[in-house]
Amino acid sequence: MFEIQTSKYVESVIFQDGETYYVNLFDLNFANDLVERKFALYIDGNYQLYDLLDGTPIEKKDGVFKGSFEKYRWFVLRKV
Repeated sequence: MFEIQTSKYVESVIFQDGETYYVNLFDLNFANDLVERKFALYIDGNYQLYDLLDGTPIEKKDGVFKGSFEKYRWFVLRKV
C-alpha cells in the first residue's frame, strides 16, 4: 500500500488502527549529529500525513510526502 524510503540507519515502524496508520521513524545512529535524516513516503490512494505531536500536515507533491527530522519523528496517516 505504501513505501517508505529513509536515510541510512533509520528504522520505520508502522501501526494500523482501522483506516488510520501511525508511522514512527527513529534514527538508530542518533548520537551522530552530522547525519542527514530524510524520508519519502509513497502511497496509493487519498491520504494525508500529519505530524503526530503538533498536527501539522505534511505537504504531498506528486503522490509523495517528503521531509526531514532530528533523531525521531511520529506521523499519523489518515484517509481523506
